[in-house]
Amino acid sequence: MKGVNHHEFDPDTGWWVPPDQMEKDILLMKRHNINTVRNSHYTNHPYWYTLCDRYGLYVIDEADLETHGFQLTGNWNQLADSSDWEHAFLDRAERMVSANRNHPSILIWSLGNESGLGRNFDKMVAWIRKADPSRPIHYEGAGESDLVDLVSVMYPSIDDLHKVVEGEAGDNRPYFMCEYAHAMGNSPGNLREYWQLIYAYPRLIGGCVWDWVDQGLRDQTPGNENNFLYGGDFGPKINDGNFCVNGLVNPDRIPHPGLLEVQYWIQPIELVDILLKDGTVTLRNRYDFSTLKQLVCNYRVHAEGETLFTGQQRLPGVQPGETCTIYIPELQSLLPNEKEIWFDLSFTLAKDVLWANAGHVIAREQAKLFDPKRSPQQRTSKSTAFLIIENLPDRIQVVNDHQRFVINPVTGWIESWSSGGSAILTEPLTLNMWRSPTDNDVHIAQEWVFDGLDRTEARKDHFEINHSAEGLILSVHGKLGAAGSTPHSRYQLTYQFFPSGQLKIHLICEPINLFSRLPRLGFKTRLSKDYKSVRWFGRGPHESYSDRKDSAFVGLYSTSIADLHHNYIKPQENGNRSDVRWLEVSGNNLDGIQVQGDPYINFSLQYFNLMNLTKAGHISDLRWDDAPYLYIDYAQTGLGSNSCGPDTLPKYQLSPEKHEFSFWLSPKKILSSTTSAKPTTSTNLSNNAR
Repeated sequence: MKGVNHHEFDPDTGWWVPPDQMEKDILLMKRHNINTVRNSHYTNHPYWYTLCDRYGLYVIDEADLETHGFQLTGNWNQLADSSDWEHAFLDRAERMVSANRNHPSILIWSLGNESGLGRNFDKMVAWIRKADPSRPIHYEGAGESDLVDLVSVMYPSIDDLHKVVEGEAGDNRPYFMCEYAHAMGNSPGNLREYWQLIYAYPRLIGGCVWDWVDQGLRDQTPGNENNFLYGGDFGPKINDGNFCVNGLVNPDRIPHPGLLEVQYWIQPIELVDILLKDGTVTLRNRYDFSTLKQLVCNYRVHAEGETLFTGQQRLPGVQPGETCTIYIPELQSLLPNEKEIWFDLSFTLAKDVLWANAGHVIAREQAKLFDPKRSPQQRTSKSTAFLIIENLPDRIQVVNDHQRFVINPVTGWIESWSSGGSAILTEPLTLNMWRSPTDNDVHIAQEWVFDGLDRTEARKDHFEINHSAEGLILSVHGKLGAAGSTPHSRYQLTYQFFPSGQLKIHLICEPINLFSRLPRLGFKTRLSKDYKSVRWFGRGPHESYSDRKDSAFVGLYSTSIADLHHNYIKPQENGNRSDVRWLEVSGNNLDGIQVQGDPYINFSLQYFNLMNLTKAGHISDLRWDDAPYLYIDYAQTGLGSNSCGPDTLPKYQLSPEKHEFSFWLSPKKILSSTTSAKPTTSTNLSNNAR
């Protein structure tokens, strides 16, 4: 059961959903591999069931019953156990089943949501079993009680699921997550770990992401049609702020990147194995009732964006749960070279179906075939060696025949960088540990602010200048901390200027008074306003993070800087690209620049000041600047789903310990071996090794 929780909601009409919007929702769900919808937490409009019947969605129909507020009284069972409320409970079950039992899409009856447990639920179950013995009964509040036919939970951790499958042999009922992967804002993380367990253990039958759509009302102010309002925007009435904004799609049904990750992990085909010497690819059919005969396999092998070969073939009629092997003879002739070689597969509909046209992508997979394991190297160039032409207490100038760097010896930051007489940076390149908190950072962000990570300053201890056969080396040793506070980290920053015209930056950073994970670790700067576009080799095209990157395949991509941004209803960290080997930023009438990871970096480019992004409550609060901000990161902490779910898994947290990384900067014009392959922005591409 690969599902979502569904509230009836429209940004313009509120709780009344136009029929065409209902149909749009179901088509979007089907096209993203969703097969189950839980009507949370009430029966829906009759037309909704007709559409689910027509298009084919499993429905968990839920009685309009919730007494959540009684949790605050200390007796959540008060109404469920009161004879005074028996009719009110029973009436909801009777009306739901009587109205909807002839809809074949309804798979399960649900007694309600978060209403305690007591005798009135016994009455509901007895009536439903007599009226309709054909369907199982669900209620998360029943726990492991014999009252229900499946064990249901909300927001279990990965450890919780391990305990279920490894230690409870006595209860063989299906185990279902009626709510998991809270999709609030930039979220959810670690779907990989959930679905690897679900696929491995038959008792785990899936779950429903919370939830489908951001429940934000459209701002009626002229010019603000893309701004959406939530609790607190309509006066001082009691509200939950943006806690209603937790969907996989925005109010206009524009998918968030999290939906693409859900789509990937619930897709019905798995890449099992590749044998190059035999030219074979083994696939598993994850459908429950369909063969793979209705699908076409499309494949592409590429070396850092350069297509080596492509092909296409129909899949055989392999049965559900079984594997098949297809033969691709070109794989046998592949030889390693100096570039990474990737194998991309996409599986598309061979014919039109009710909910999608022929060619619609059902599944995508990617595997790395060859990896040269190389690091950035010095490039051949006609540039002259870098020289220090000015060494003053407040600035050091380092130049060659084409570039000029100004370094502040007090902080150690690169204050300016120009190439060919044109300024590249308009703000210093500084260390940065802060990110605009995501909705899932709501708890840990308070610790980050307490530690001063949002206002960190550098305090230099000493500065060294050395000359070697490989070029000029400047080293800075210092501490980081908020003004007036004890330093929280120490750092060593090394600039190595090579005769080729390249600059290698190496950072060692060690927290000394930090005990919670870091939001990020890297550098930030601001570029000239003439920089407009970016090209990169890494994961894309959409944003990705350490625990939400499997749907973002490795490839060569290009886009405008503006298009890297993703609008969340409440602004927050967004737009990161992970596992990036290199990126190039280009503009009008000035030298482009290249940043190379050693071996990998994360990057983002934004037109918003980081503090503006942090403080903004709505999209309309964002102030677009004329020049972009560049962030080059060693890493960021993953996303998790801790707004209402488990914390980020430890392996995706950026721990408060010693870290070091390197990257290289250079003007694009001095490079002699950058790939000239044509980039792509297609999502029908690439995954599965870093």
